[in-house]
Amino acid sequence: MVAILERAECSVARYTFEMVREWLSDTLKTRGMTQAELARRLTAELGRSIDRAAVNKMLSGKRGIDADEAAAAERILDARAPRDVVDRPADVFTPAPIPGSELVGPTDLPVYAAAQGGDGHVIVTFDAIEWVKRPEPLRNVKGGYGLLITGSSMFPMYRPGDIALMHPHLQPARDTEVVLYHTPPTGEAEAIIKTLVGFNDREWTLEQYNPPKQFSEFRQEWPICHRVVGKYSAR
Repeated sequence: MVAILERAECSVARYTFEMVREWLSDTLKTRGMTQAELARRLTAELGRSIDRAAVNKMLSGKRGIDADEAAAAERILDARAPRDVVDRPADVFTPAPIPGSELVGPTDLPVYAAAQGGDGHVIVTFDAIEWVKRPEPLRNVKGGYGLLITGSSMFPMYRPGDIALMHPHLQPARDTEVVLYHTPPTGEAEAIIKTLVGFNDREWTLEQYNPPKQFSEFRQEWPICHRVVGKYSAR
């Protein structure tokens, strides 16, 4: 399934770390499962050690919940993490699914890889690792590309392995997902993938979901803003 972003005056699903934390706590109580039992089953499911203390920190908000941990918890508890519904104005992009049959153009959209950097940043290498079908939002868009998501700071909106569909020419807009670059994106470039909450002449105000946090970055240090117009979910 492909998700694109289109204008609509409606309520939309919004995913936050706090929602996943509350869902996990409530579902454990409903299922009658202890933190120790969840820790044991997560360890078996993921093939790495997760102790009861780590689960306790997840539930208290002192520790983030990685994307693969949340997905494993969904399988273990046989329940799906919730989707909150909030109202958004008509001039804000909201996600809507479209069938793959409506993709257009040849397989000519480059996908670039991103490696984890420090402080939640990524290093994007502009050497295509694959080429995928070009979707409608990027029809005839010069320089459009896909960015392979790594890390879990934007989970559950974006999961590792998703491909963000990038439009490099749209103007910044509040309440949209963006990629900010330190330098012109050629060769290798440091980047931040976040939700753009607001901006002025000096700063970008950004939001991430896992763990939840809002913060600001100077526009002079991150002058280049590319808009996310959709995604291909991880295969």
